[in-house]
Amino acid sequence: DPKKTRALRSTRSFGKMVHYRNISEARVK
Repeated sequence: DPKKTRALRSTRSFGKMVHYRNISEARVK
């Protein structure tokens, strides 16, 4: 199902984005 694959990929990229943002915030503190 292409729609399912697209949703999974967007979720994974979003999780990666949140992960990097948490790292940058931890570095600032």
